[in-house]
Amino acid sequence: FLVESDAVWLSNPLPLLRDYNQQHGYDPTTVDLISAQARLGQDKLQGGFQLNFATPTSKQVMKKLVHEMQTRLQQLYQLQKDKPDTTYTPLASEQVLKQKFLAQQDGYRLRFWPSRMVASGQWYGIPNAQGLQKPLISKYPHPAVILNNFVIGTPAKIQRAQRFHHWYLQKDTTGNDQRQCFVPAKKNSNTTRAI
Repeated sequence: FLVESDAVWLSNPLPLLRDYNQQHGYDPTTVDLISAQARLGQDKLQGGFQLNFATPTSKQVMKKLVHEMQTRLQQLYQLQKDKPDTTYTPLASEQVLKQKFLAQQDGYRLRFWPSRMVASGQWYGIPNAQGLQKPLISKYPHPAVILNNFVIGTPAKIQRAQRFHHWYLQKDTTGNDQRQCFVPAKKNSNTTRAI
């Protein structure tokens, strides 16, 4: 199971995903990988929420991915060592590379969980030429997990999450530079309690 910490878990998605997988017959005999959708309603691989079954095909893809990522990291390390004052952008993300290797792998069995269960950051609203479209809360009102993508920069992510009451870290009031985690006292409540 591959997840990233850059997401808000509004509920435990595991029972929901297990039931969905059972209803659709998803298991290692029928599927190599189940992923969240990169974009709402589109069957495109998402890098931050995946269930990779340890099938021979899945192992081959992961072996290629790990090798390629190690090679690219070594290239970046050497570039940084040779020219330390230069800023380098990543040569490719693991999501892009994995999608590439999946396309090259004959017979790879990829399935997707619906956005109503695990939503991309587009749930908060989809950027467009005019700014930001209406959030998709009405279409997917209660996802178990919302990934914190489709926004650039930590301050922007925090601000967006706070608008939807999905940000629970606050500076310690004692003046220390530590953070406290506050969670809603009950679902859909503005009341919080420290943990």
